[in-house]
Amino acid sequence: MTTATQLRKTLFRVLDDVAQGQEVEISHKGATLRIVPASRGSRLARLITRDESGLAAGDSGWDAAAQAEWEAEQKELYGA
Repeated sequence: MTTATQLRKTLFRVLDDVAQGQEVEISHKGATLRIVPASRGSRLARLITRDESGLAAGDSGWDAAAQAEWEAEQKELYGA
């Protein structure tokens, strides 16, 4: 549970949590209020598909500079 003051300070993080399916309770002037997602969906539907490496689908885990350096080394070594 959080207070209205804390909610104001962390509003966007709280909204992200709610968007992920969490319910948030707020205490305001002696009342407890609850923010819930409009449609929760199943936990299974919210899973991220990952390959054997543990990376999210389409994510190589390399930044662009590291990828370019690796490719340059491969060309130098193997003449590809």
